[in-house]
Parts: sequence; C-alpha cells; structure tokens
Amino acid sequence: MSPSHGSVRATCTALALLVAFACSDTGSPPTQDASTADGAAAPASSCTEDSPCSEQCPCEPGAACDPSTGCSKGLQCLPGLAAYYGKDPALNVCSSALCNVDPAGIGCGEEGDFCGKLCTLSPLCETDADCPSGVCGEDNGVFFGRPWESRCWNELCETDPQTGGCGSPHDPCGQCFCVPQCEGKVCGGDMSDGCGGPCPGLCPAGGAGCTVDIHCPAGYACLPDADAAAVMHCRPRATCMITPLLPPNCGDANAPCGPCPECPDACVGRECGIEPECGKDCGQCPEGGYCTADGACLNG
Repeated sequence: MSPSHGSVRATCTALALLVAFACSDTGSPPTQDASTADGAAAPASSCTEDSPCSEQCPCEPGAACDPSTGCSKGLQCLPGLAAYYGKDPALNVCSSALCNVDPAGIGCGEEGDFCGKLCTLSPLCETDADCPSGVCGEDNGVFFGRPWESRCWNELCETDPQTGGCGSPHDPCGQCFCVPQCEGKVCGGDMSDGCGGPCPGLCPAGGAGCTVDIHCPAGYACLPDADAAAVMHCRPRATCMITPLLPPNCGDANAPCGPCPECPDACVGRECGIEPECGKDCGQCPEGGYCTADGACLNG
C-alpha cells in the first residue's frame, strides 16, 4: 500500500525538526516565535498615562507615583512636592530630594521644569491686600529662589524667620536669613549686629570708640588721634586723611581732626625743608645751596 499524503507530510515535518535540532547552537529543540505562533502580532506595551511610575513604565518628574513601586531610574517617589507640579498636595510624585534644597538652581518656575512649574507656594504680591494671609514682603523673593519678586509670607518671617519656619525655599519663610540686631547698641560698646557684621552709624561725628569706618556717619572715617593712637575717632575723611595735617584742621581736641601730630623726630635725618608727614620746618640750607626732596642740602 502506498503511503497517504498525510503520513508523508508528517514524516517530512519530523525530519525537518530533527535536522534543526542537530544543527542548533544550544542543542535545544527550536521553538516557534510567540508573535507568529498563531499568525498574530505581539501585544503592545501595557504602560499607559495612568500606569504607576516604575522601571518598566518610566515617567517624567512630577508624575504621581506609589512608594511601593518607585519611579524611573534617577528619581525618587517623594511626598510634599506635588503642589509644585500643580497637582494634589496629598500625592507622592517622582522628583529629587534636591528640589527641596535648591529648586531654582536645578530648575523651577516654568511648565516642564525638573522641580516643577512653581518655585514656591507663596503668592506673588505688590501690597498686603494681595495676600490671602500674612503680609507682602518687600523683595523677599530671593529667599524663595525668585530674586526681584515680592511674595506673601507670615509677618513673623521679617523678624524671626527661625520661629516662622525657614530652611529651604519651600518653607513658609523660605531660606533662613539673619536679622541684624542693632537696637540699643552704643558707640564704644558691643557694636556687632549679631550676623557677623558691624552696626552702622553708632558713633557721632568726632565720637570716640569706633573700630571701622561703617560705625561713623557718611563721609567720616575711623581714625586714630595723633596724641593717642589707641583711641579711634570719627573724623571728616576729606580733611583728616591728607598729609601733612596742619592747623586749623588740627590743634586741640575740638579741632575737626583733633590734636596735631607732634612728630618730635620728624627732622631726624633731614637737613632742611618741610617734613612731608607732619609739616615740620627742618630749616634752611646755607647761602648758595639748595634743599632736595629728601631734605639734603647740596651746593649750587
């Protein structure tokens, strides 16, 4: 009996599989491609806009996330940042912890920015009436990463930001800053402002006790008196910093520049002329000679 067409086809198929098995690199039987096993295309990705962020379904900064599944590589699923992306503040979003430290430096303020379209939740303002609560700070945007802007904040932020809440641009008072404390300070006493600088203008014109020029009124310098170098006074800058210092700019304690310098050794090493520092006359040269700039007499 001759073999049927069906048995011949089955035999040929078996031989083809044996040949493929023998020639394969792995020594394993060949498998059919899943995408063509039934003649249909492979299924499309299951990631959608509503899919939780994960390594399998990466998403952009600001996307809602679940801490249990995490975010795309390089991002963290964080609480407290959703509002800066214009989302429900209760949500966790994919972002970076650095956005709590320096959002302006990383990028914020525009749609699509890494740290969100808002740098701060404190509203822009021009007057107190623009603020839902608190007051309108004057050019305080710098503390929120937005220089040259004015933002609403608690009035306490202007005098005691630590109590009001400061540390980062996202805090109620923004980044911490030091409020100078100069009230009650007097010339000659503790003249520091509590922030590492001096309190300005504590000493009056002619007043003793300054240590730096900023302690004096505008146009005055903190200078030592000629007769007591350890005591510093606020003296007129334009008058008292020229040499030689001569009357009437100097003389007694009531003169604009205080006592004149005595300079007992001004003419030591000089034979003639006016000593330039103190203005002392060191004499004339003999007839026929002349005095050099260094105070030496030379023959004509």
